Order: sequence, then C-alpha cells, then structure tokens
Amino acid sequence: MSPLLRYTLLLLLLFAQFKSFTWAAPAIPVMSDKTEIEVEIFAAKGKYLLLWFASAPGFHERHRQVAQQLALHGYESWQVDLTDALFLPRGSQSLRKITGKYVAELINQAQHKTGKTIILVSNSYGAIPVLRGAYQWQSQKPDSA
Repeated sequence: MSPLLRYTLLLLLLFAQFKSFTWAAPAIPVMSDKTEIEVEIFAAKGKYLLLWFASAPGFHERHRQVAQQLALHGYESWQVDLTDALFLPRGSQSLRKITGKYVAELINQAQHKTGKTIILVSNSYGAIPVLRGAYQWQSQKPDSA
C-alpha cells in the first residue's frame, strides 16, 4: 500500500471518529433572583429537549456520554446540577430543601429558547425539586401542560 493511500485512509478514519462526537456547550441562564445556573447543553435538531437534573451524587462521565448519544439520535439534552449551582453540599438533604422555582424558570427558558417539547429527567432525590418545579410551572400555565 502506498504511503499516500495509507495517510488518506488514516485521515478518513480520524475524521469519522470526530464526526460522531457531540460537544457540550456550557450556558449560564440567569434566574429572576439573579442566580446563575450552569447548564451543559448537548444540542440536537430534533423536536424534544431533555431537561436533565442531577441527583445527589451529581453527574458523572457516563451521564455525559448518554447525553452525547441522545444528541446523535436527535434528542437535545440540558444537564443541570442544582446543588452545585446553588453551592449546597451534596446529599439528599440539600435536594429536599430546593424549591421548584429554579426548575420552573429553566422550563420556561428552555421552552422560549428552543420551542421544543420539554421532557423532565431526574432520579432518586433529584426528582424532588423537579416535581416541585413541574407543579409550579404547571400552576402558572395550566393550558400549556
């Protein structure tokens, strides 16, 4: 095999690897009380947006890998770690104390910015502020739920 052909194939393989990778773009929406909440955005062109909130241990590399794969299949993901954003200690007690205010505001911002259908995702104690926020958002806009 000629060196030119070998380098061409190597470059093609290299580009094929990068084409399948999705970058997470950080964004920092500002809430009504001027709190800044960091959001990792895994953009996609589909019609759904997963607003994904971390549980007590926070996000790990595997969560980001799942979000990247979802983006490749057309599902945009926004990952939010409320305990980290609010400078609270990690644990279930912190998540129990968070009101639904920030979740409701993030739902509004995501909906206005993208126009996509929002799907709320969390697990374990992370679901507590998410359910509070969904209820608060739904109470403000009962015709939108």
